[in-house]
Amino acid sequence: MSIDFEAYFRSKPKLPETLTEGPGWIINSTTPMRVIKDDFAQELLPYLKGRKWRTDINVEGNLTTEALEAWKNLRHQLIENHGALVYDPQADQLSDGDGTQPVISIDSQESEERGFSLQIFFENADKVGVDKIGQLLDILEAELPEALPHRYGHFEPAQWRWDDGGREAFLERWTNDDPPFWIGKTPVSYMFSNFAFKLGYQRTEFRSGSIEFQLKAKLARDPKKLRAVMIAAEKIAIVFNAFYAGLTEDTFDCSPWWKGLSPNNHLQLIMGPPLLELWQGIESISQPLGKRHRSIGGSNVGVANVSPPKALCYSGAPNSDGYAKVFPFKKTDPYWV
Repeated sequence: MSIDFEAYFRSKPKLPETLTEGPGWIINSTTPMRVIKDDFAQELLPYLKGRKWRTDINVEGNLTTEALEAWKNLRHQLIENHGALVYDPQADQLSDGDGTQPVISIDSQESEERGFSLQIFFENADKVGVDKIGQLLDILEAELPEALPHRYGHFEPAQWRWDDGGREAFLERWTNDDPPFWIGKTPVSYMFSNFAFKLGYQRTEFRSGSIEFQLKAKLARDPKKLRAVMIAAEKIAIVFNAFYAGLTEDTFDCSPWWKGLSPNNHLQLIMGPPLLELWQGIESISQPLGKRHRSIGGSNVGVANVSPPKALCYSGAPNSDGYAKVFPFKKTDPYWV
């Protein structure tokens, strides 16, 4: 068995053909070659500015824990000592001195509309007080100040600015019945939220609280900001006791009507009760987060690239109500009055 990687450099590296080896495995490197645009996936092009040399690296033989750990250490050395940008085609990820980032499609890179979405869903939205909104602002100010409500209001153009009154003015204007949307700064586009607002009519669907940040595609080329988004997601999920938080590509919803997990590939996925108990085997692919949650991908481990079990995902099948097959909530609106 073997796995292949690509390493890109600004200047020609001096590397031996055999980088390292062990019992039943070996890690080889090809002779450095000039970067030619037609020789790699075009999605990589925006990431390779200034990188003129490339080597292909092959981990061959028995892919034991020892072999994979050796490759992990070697990758770190290539990045630290040679300034390499390492591409993993298996996971479609790039690693450099700033961390690990996903490679996004050409369509997403060239579009102003496509990007990423961070969605957080939680129960008991009617019990969220202004103190929790204050905690949300604290997290954003500490981890991702671009996501603060730099402009906010109830319609476009936004009526208020963060610079005019700051936190105090924002919290005075906050109501759960009609929370303002807000506009951030790059890489954050918009933030929308839903709490226990009074509809005045009943729908036979499950309504939850939700917070959603829409993020620009250029986030994928900024590993520091990507990590900041993940840290913020982890902290927000704990504060709101979220049953789900997910960072996905191009999944804009803005809806409080929860029908299941997004079936899309997740860069980060946080699960809490009651959904957490329904994902069999999640312990083997996740890390504990606080006392009640687990995270797949995240600030300490990088992007996940994981798709949830189909039974927990909503479906868009024709003639279907769209609910996940395994659904632990009552299909009613708990906030109807």
